[in-house]
Amino acid sequence: MDILIIDDENDIRNFLVTVAQRKGYSHIAVGTGREAIQQASLQWPRVVMLDIRLPDMRGWEVWDQLEAIRNGRPLKVIALSATIMQDELDQIKVRNPAAVLQKPILPAECMKVLADVLQQNGR
Repeated sequence: MDILIIDDENDIRNFLVTVAQRKGYSHIAVGTGREAIQQASLQWPRVVMLDIRLPDMRGWEVWDQLEAIRNGRPLKVIALSATIMQDELDQIKVRNPAAVLQKPILPAECMKVLADVLQQNGR
């Protein structure tokens, strides 16, 4: 799978799915951190698009759990957030994201970031 999309907002998740489909990327979209971890354990993504504020856990908690199960596989995360508070930004920065996208996300920006990050992984 190319992209694991994790966002609890249906509109945002559907937008990201549309972007992935237009670019021909294989993807799975989920709305919670628990679903994301379950999906990643079944099929490891090349890129994770991760909302920082999820209903069941913070994005960096999901990220830490993905780190714990990656078994040496690459983990490239594009962090997503409508508003980023300083403590959230600090939590994101220490994990070295591939990119941070601020909502609302522009389609052209999203496509470029995805292409750049996937290219880093050798697509």
